[in-house]
Amino acid sequence: MMHVRMGEDEREPGRRSEDDHSSTHALLLELARRRAALAEAKGVANESLQRLREAPEPHTSDNAIYLRLYDDHCRGREMLFEAMRRLDDV
Repeated sequence: MMHVRMGEDEREPGRRSEDDHSSTHALLLELARRRAALAEAKGVANESLQRLREAPEPHTSDNAIYLRLYDDHCRGREMLFEAMRRLDDV
């Protein structure tokens, strides 16, 4: 009796190797991590926007409180955009 090892393209259709399963599992875990990071960044950006909207008047460059909150919101938005880019990379 002769034993022949089947190559990748000779395997039964729908049958996956252990490497396929582990790489798919790793990809799904990474996707879940990045989605969680996106949700967290979205929360930070929404919270900073709400604080910015509630800032005391006037909403001008003369108002130091407003400027500080605006800077915080810009950082929150950039975190959100970075999380979106990282999710797209997956």
